[in-house]
Amino acid sequence: TYMEKCIICGKLGKHLFTVEKRRISSCQWCDLSWTENFQQPDYKDYHYDETYDSCRPLFDNAFLRLLHITQKHIKSGNLYEIGSSVGNLLGIFAKNGWNVSGIEPSQSATQIAIKKGFKVKNGYFQNEKIPENSYDLVIISQTLEHMDDPLKTLKLFKKYLNPKGCIIITSPNWTNPRGYILLTLWYLFKAPITLADLHYFTPVDFQNFAKNE
Repeated sequence: TYMEKCIICGKLGKHLFTVEKRRISSCQWCDLSWTENFQQPDYKDYHYDETYDSCRPLFDNAFLRLLHITQKHIKSGNLYEIGSSVGNLLGIFAKNGWNVSGIEPSQSATQIAIKKGFKVKNGYFQNEKIPENSYDLVIISQTLEHMDDPLKTLKLFKKYLNPKGCIIITSPNWTNPRGYILLTLWYLFKAPITLADLHYFTPVDFQNFAKNE
């Protein structure tokens, strides 16, 4: 993927800095930031899968918070997770009465989730023919920032939902204090950091997505 223009307004981005050969640019009008020369991971050999499985208790804390947020709006129903990894989130919701399924690009993560008894398909949701109004809840956790066109992706998600359905999205906040500290350390002392996302979102970006939805 190579991006010069903002996906929201189409304006050319301004180059901010380069880290590990990744050129980071930002739109001066929409606030969106992205990696110009992004390379998608090879999900056939994705080395984080075993870590996600072995560190399940750590992820459970975060996913329980998502469950509590969800239950303020919907108590149970059909859940579809985009990027369901090894099934940690699906497990939390399944134990609380949800009918869960998902899709995951990593072959090894898909196999781990299937062994746990979850209905997870290996592949990319863009290639799937999913009936409209099929789900009460669509969750995409720490995944939207890796996708080529987040706005187009969100519009597709909406079609999957029934009229009273919800979408829950979690994503790193580009403007969080930790990010500023790491970038400062990199700039002043060349401290090693890794920027592995295509897009770097802020709360303003999601407000812009909602306006363009």
